[in-house]
Amino acid sequence: MKNQTKKYESYECTALCLDIRNFTPTLEKYPTEEFYELLHNVYCAGFNIANCLAKKDKNKHFYINSTGDGFICVFFDDSDHYIKAYLMGILLLKKLPDLLNKFYSNKKDISCDTTYKFGIGIESGSAVRIKTSGRINAIETLIGDAINLAARIESKTKEYTDSPLIYGEVLNQKLSLNIFGKDYDSLTKKAQNPSSEEELNGVNSKMNEINASLLSDYLHKHCIKGHKPGERLYKLSISMLKNLDINNWSVLSTTKMPATVSKVFKRLWKITDIWDLEKIPQELYMVQSKQGFSKAGAGLSEVRYPLVEIDSKL
Repeated sequence: MKNQTKKYESYECTALCLDIRNFTPTLEKYPTEEFYELLHNVYCAGFNIANCLAKKDKNKHFYINSTGDGFICVFFDDSDHYIKAYLMGILLLKKLPDLLNKFYSNKKDISCDTTYKFGIGIESGSAVRIKTSGRINAIETLIGDAINLAARIESKTKEYTDSPLIYGEVLNQKLSLNIFGKDYDSLTKKAQNPSSEEELNGVNSKMNEINASLLSDYLHKHCIKGHKPGERLYKLSISMLKNLDINNWSVLSTTKMPATVSKVFKRLWKITDIWDLEKIPQELYMVQSKQGFSKAGAGLSEVRYPLVEIDSKL
């Protein structure tokens, strides 16, 4: 949903921040083609997943850009932005470990001994879109509470090394309410002031059911710098993810889930060969200009929407 301000546009959105662990020491010790290729492939994974999830949206309402040691992706001006960001996080969690572990397997002098060599933070909120155009180039960015929170939530993944994906309470409420029709925030308030032990057990049972459906574990309240104290955070459960049967996953089968998004997610989940990203030639990527789409000539940092056809059936 878009809100018009005097000069700039404010959007309801969901932001995903990804950070590669030990980026600086790795770059200092291995400023090699192998490392640059790794970074290139991580960017490719983000571009491809975001582009495919937004494929059925003719306006491609997402923004993605490098942060150097990772990237930020924002889905906006779309009623399903929170679903797409959530599913993107799950796909990254499934696809990236092998890519990063392959690189670090023979880098014993780099202290990165956790299973997951990256962290992901996701949160919903609002952001303002700012774009400044010149004759040739343009600067475009989104700023707002959703992006700030997603970045700070991502930093919490360093404290929970058993799961590299953590998301916030606003996203959790949106997923619970809009997918399952259950008000998680109201359940939380009831749990804090139950009228009886029986009511408390009933409320906890409902909350646990929602958490299990979303493959998540409640992390209790945390202090996030610059935001109200007591933010509720949730981490994706790796054990639930490993045992996930996507054909019977309630999130995808609910009537509230857009059929096209569900179909794309299932296709991306099953694809394996396309994620050998070294086989994707860079010239397949295109940049958007006022004249339409043209081949990128100066690297991935200029790529806005990659036109990589993963599967014609999508």
